[in-house]
Amino acid sequence: MSEERHADAPTPERERLWLLLAVGVVSLVLAALIAVLVLRGGDGTAAPAPTGSEPIVLAPPLNPTPAAAATASPTATPAAPVTPAAVATGPGPAAVQLSGQGEATTEPFSLEGGLLLVRVAHNGEAAFSAALVDAGDELVPLTEGVGEYRGVRALSVPAGDYRLAVTADGVWAASVEQPRYLEGPAAPVVVEGEGDAVTDPFRVTEDRPAGEELALEVETETGQGLAVRVLDVDGEVVAEVETADGTAGLPGVPPGLHLLDVRADGIWRLVVR
Repeated sequence: MSEERHADAPTPERERLWLLLAVGVVSLVLAALIAVLVLRGGDGTAAPAPTGSEPIVLAPPLNPTPAAAATASPTATPAAPVTPAAVATGPGPAAVQLSGQGEATTEPFSLEGGLLLVRVAHNGEAAFSAALVDAGDELVPLTEGVGEYRGVRALSVPAGDYRLAVTADGVWAASVEQPRYLEGPAAPVVVEGEGDAVTDPFRVTEDRPAGEELALEVETETGQGLAVRVLDVDGEVVAEVETADGTAGLPGVPPGLHLLDVRADGIWRLVVR
């Protein structure tokens, strides 16, 4: 006589169904655990949210330092400089801070006449340029390049209202400054920098022999030299030279405070004697 199957006994079909359900639940749990690990960076810490462009950093001032006395045969590495004299400034207008992204022309801002420093930085990849636009829509070019840029330009401007016109594909920032320099270390001085830069002032003294021109010793990372303009503290150009590494003359620089506006690629070192 055949044995009757109990009513509650699982059938093979029911067993397969429970097995499939169990596999599905385990798969869901594993997927959830993997997702948590990915979101937490895989190391137990929350993964940072994506951020925008890197912060813009403007080029800092460059302070000339008194140089060692000249020798009969200058070397590529002169003696270590002594402690520099302080650079003194008087009261002047507050800096105008500007920023944006991509091509733009800012709202007008007012400038006093005289020396103007424009610090510019760009975090993009394509062509970049910046220019001042005066009230008559005349352009005063400042700088241009491709990709990331950080530099300074010095010039003289008449008092009036200006705008900054920028061509860029990335985030950019600018600081428009009108320092009023009163004092600086006496030449000879040494100054080091990178790329386009403007130094703080140095003094050409009254007791310099008549007719003796300043000498500029140049050493660059690329070996290709650079371009230098000498400006007085009103922003007027009194001498300029484009030179390879070595020594070049700077004729016509009168006594008084002066700055160097340098156009270069890479790291450079200058000595003014």
